[in-house]
Amino acid sequence: MRKDYAVFLTLVAFFVFAPMLENIKPLYSSTPMKRYKVKSGIIEYKVTGMQKGTETLYFDNWGMLEAKYTQTELSIMGMKQQTNTMTLLDGEWTYTVDFKSNTGTKMKTPLFEELSKNAENQDLTDVGKKMMQDMGGKKTGMEEVAGKMCEVWEIQSMQAKTWVWNGVTLKNMVDMGGINMSSVATSAQFNVPVPKEKLSMPEGITFREMQNPMQDKMFPGNMFK
Repeated sequence: MRKDYAVFLTLVAFFVFAPMLENIKPLYSSTPMKRYKVKSGIIEYKVTGMQKGTETLYFDNWGMLEAKYTQTELSIMGMKQQTNTMTLLDGEWTYTVDFKSNTGTKMKTPLFEELSKNAENQDLTDVGKKMMQDMGGKKTGMEEVAGKMCEVWEIQSMQAKTWVWNGVTLKNMVDMGGINMSSVATSAQFNVPVPKEKLSMPEGITFREMQNPMQDKMFPGNMFK
């Protein structure tokens, strides 16, 4: 069940899964690809369910440079765990930062190479729709979230729904195998200036490089054929 949940979150976030960096510096990607149909944005989300809290998403370069800041509290079996993290996507690489421990991970962005090959004549939002369909997802309607009319996609096998506007997820809900969580945009600004420091690595974080063990399991090689 948790593997299926991870697959869904990969689809929703589209890419995002996450040496010592001594100074704050922006990580701007030179790739011309587009994850979203809007150049930049700042979105605030309310998280409810097993996890409660907030998320803030900042992106530029059509989504190829993106940072998500998460502050939540997970309640399970009477135990609580707080999270204060950042996930930074910079094209080919994805970084995660745990602000509580000042540690982080660095890994190749899942599916980046495969998606790059298959996006020669289309932007990645179109590839993303095909991925959703290949996972059994269906477009079930249109609904407004944070002032934007979104496509509603549902994957019944995962009991998951996601609301997407121009490639950007504004709402998602999962209720599967004891996992219950939703994330809903409470405000969304697009094509606005994004502070560079929000898309930069913080100082004093110790990184270790990792491999994504789930990529081959999640998406077989013939998915794009």
